[in-house]
Amino acid sequence: MNSTSCPLVSSLTTAGLTCRTTLRIAENVYHDLCEVKDWRGVTWRFVAEHSLLMFIGQPPEEDRLVSVIPVPTSAQMSMHVLDMILQKCKMFLVEPINS
Repeated sequence: MNSTSCPLVSSLTTAGLTCRTTLRIAENVYHDLCEVKDWRGVTWRFVAEHSLLMFIGQPPEEDRLVSVIPVPTSAQMSMHVLDMILQKCKMFLVEPINS
């Protein structure tokens, strides 16, 4: 994958995301949310210390923000990791978004 092929991939790489698999999944999820599902205001957050990437946006005809965490289907996560991810999601949904 060429990191200049998509502005999102370039931005994520600059933010410290280097896993090629995660970058490919992120690009696919982002395009699905924006182009297929027509979400509004899709932004992203990356927490390097936890390697956590999250998209935040507003689905059509809804007045709330929704978070999406792109992970491979083969990912195995403990309850502790899932709890940490949910806590980060809550934090990001109340912070101003500047991506």
